[in-house]
Formats: sequence, structure tokens, C-alpha cells
Amino acid sequence: MSNVIERFVRRLDRIGIDVQLSANAPWVYLDSVNRIEVTELFKAEHGFTAFWLPVNVGQDIVFSDRRAVFAKVREYVLKSEEFNALLDELRKHIEEQKHMSYDEGYRAGMQKMREEGQERINELEAKLKEKALQDMTTWQEENGLYEEQNT
Repeated sequence: MSNVIERFVRRLDRIGIDVQLSANAPWVYLDSVNRIEVTELFKAEHGFTAFWLPVNVGQDIVFSDRRAVFAKVREYVLKSEEFNALLDELRKHIEEQKHMSYDEGYRAGMQKMREEGQERINELEAKLKEKALQDMTTWQEENGLYEEQNT
């Protein structure tokens, strides 16, 4: 890589833009911006040409079209930001669904526990009434009250 290409990549990296380049002399292609593949063709049949490598000794590496290259980078940065925004929105939606599922499951579990608890309370109240009736009958028999009521 030459200073022009190194400087291009380094400066974009400093502002948080990741670019991937590939070369097939004399073309240097812009392959991806922020991990989004550049699919358009520009001044070549196989990719988006960002730079020209020197063909003769003494020539420098040059931009194919500086404005077009930066316009393409800007376009893909916006795409990546839109993609990341959609991805964040999707993650939030998934988290909300998890919480809703948890809440629904929690509510269903609590309802089942309430129903089982109420059944157990009814059973215990019935046993308590039965036990109270037995104790009352036993007390009445012991005190001779039970016979007087029956006669």
C-alpha cells in the first residue's frame, strides 16, 4: 500500500469507518464499508475502483475519482447506520417479547398457584369443620349434653 491508500484507510478508521480494499493491478477496489459489501461497479468490470496503481515507474497511486469514492463511502456509512438502527430496534423488540413471555408465564404460574392454594384452603377448611364437629360432639358426650339434645 502506498501513503495515499494508507492515509485514506487510517483517516477513515479514526472516525469509526472501517473500509476493506482489494487490488488487481492496476485497480484497487473498495470491497466493503463498515462490513457492508460494496456491490456497484465503477470504472471497472469487477468492483468499485477507488484507486489506480501506477502502471509505469515514477507514477503515483491516485484516486479514481475522489468525490465518487467519498460519496460511496458516505452512502454505505448511512446504510450501516440504518442497518444498525434496525438491528437495535429488532434487539429491543426481542427483549420486549422475552419480558412479555416471561410476564405471561409468570402470570399463568401465579394463577395456577392461586387455584391450587384455594383448593388446599378449601380442603383444610373442610377438615377443620369436620374436626371441630367431632371435638364438639366429643365434648358434648363427655358433659352429658349430647344425650339431652337427642332425647
